[in-house]
Amino acid sequence: MEEKMARVGNRQIRYIEEGRGQPVILLHGASLGSSADGFTRNLAALAGAGIRAIAVDRPGYGLSDGPTEMSAGGHQKFVLDFMDALNIERTILVGHSQQASVVAGLAFEQPNRVPRAVIVGPGLLPPPSGGTAREEGEQIDAEPSLEWTREQLKGNLFNHDLITPEATEVRNRMSKGKAFAAYREGGRPQGPAGDAEPMWKRVGSNPDRFLVLAGRQDRATTAEQCDIAHKMFPNLKLVDYEGCRHLVHWDHADDFARQVISFVNAGAGVA
Repeated sequence: MEEKMARVGNRQIRYIEEGRGQPVILLHGASLGSSADGFTRNLAALAGAGIRAIAVDRPGYGLSDGPTEMSAGGHQKFVLDFMDALNIERTILVGHSQQASVVAGLAFEQPNRVPRAVIVGPGLLPPPSGGTAREEGEQIDAEPSLEWTREQLKGNLFNHDLITPEATEVRNRMSKGKAFAAYREGGRPQGPAGDAEPMWKRVGSNPDRFLVLAGRQDRATTAEQCDIAHKMFPNLKLVDYEGCRHLVHWDHADDFARQVISFVNAGAGVA
């Protein structure tokens, strides 16, 4: 596993890379403390299967320069520019949480560069019977303590044994300094502009191009949303895990890697 820096536009961007072969770029979500390090427990397994696994600190997160991207178009442009910086013409993307809609949008709008994508989290599942699922936010006015970070991880993980001192320290460290400054300045991320057809419907109607991984205990409505999706889109590859919350790639790291590897191998080469 190598930690590297790339110049992307006018920013220095940190990323972690392991393996050779078909490139897969993994994009973390928008919670404070999110970084490429959230995927370190997955990279070795992907690399062992002949994948060039690349996890990146998105702008304003971890050790990458800010400012944080806010618009859907800005998120997508960063991904394409990052690919260019690494001389990657085509790749499969993995998007966690907020980045689910970003990778799905790129798969639809830039199919020559992003032929398929993995969606992690419930963001692109059908709404529950009671209406749109509530987005859960976080508010903090000072750099977080270790205890704050530990509590945040408890809310995002089903298996609290994974909240080791080392994991807590890394996430806490990635919540401070310029990452915290970017978080304070950035405000709430903007979602994509409204489409005539919701993105979750577009994803469900294109089952060959997407893999969806979700934890049934992520939100109060996620289990119901998964059940609705299975009925509406029986051909969609949706794996919904019991005993799993928001950080699917932590709670079920082994099967996360197995599912991604199978998805990569099922399609035509994209290198």
